[in-house]
Amino acid sequence: MTVPLPVRNPVPAHRRAHPSKLFVEVTTRCNLRCAMCVKYAPGQGLVEGDMAEQTFERLAPAFPHLEALVLNGIGEPLLHRGLERFIERAKADRVLATAARLADSFKVKFTPHVVTARQAGKAIVDEAVERRSEVIILGTMRKRRIGNLVFGRTADYVLDHAPCEVLLNLVPKDYPTEGSAAFDSEPQAPGPKPPAPDGGRQAPPATK
Repeated sequence: MTVPLPVRNPVPAHRRAHPSKLFVEVTTRCNLRCAMCVKYAPGQGLVEGDMAEQTFERLAPAFPHLEALVLNGIGEPLLHRGLERFIERAKADRVLATAARLADSFKVKFTPHVVTARQAGKAIVDEAVERRSEVIILGTMRKRRIGNLVFGRTADYVLDHAPCEVLLNLVPKDYPTEGSAAFDSEPQAPGPKPPAPDGGRQAPPATK
């Protein structure tokens, strides 16, 4: 399983302070017994177990500099209960690195803080309540409306539950988003085009 982290580093590989690709074996457990696997070779001495989150966290300084994070090895990575959190953690550092560069270019103070959660929207609202935030700023893309969701699961939840003002930045579809957080991955439902910006009222057909 490879997590793409598209960072293009012009510095030659042998001069970099961090690797461009990182191979991490998150577990040695597997749900198969392949005859050719080294695990079942006589005297191999492999111990089955999962990587601890504290161990994975020690790799974090390299994440913002990676082009790819490969979570694979002898074991089956999908058997690790924390695999989803590992992936989100690695992506979070890339997003924060991009945000830090932008903040620095505008001379804005930036304090990174990573929160791991299964529901991003709820985590954002909980953090805003705990920190007594005065404003939440979100970026999202225009999407085809699915049921009651207008901007996506995360943005809609924050808009409905935020304890403070919310500024929503609507990013054009053709705007480059490399280095930003992944947008909501819910499938786009087939059907007619989204409603017009005037609240859903379509303009009447032109008549001669």
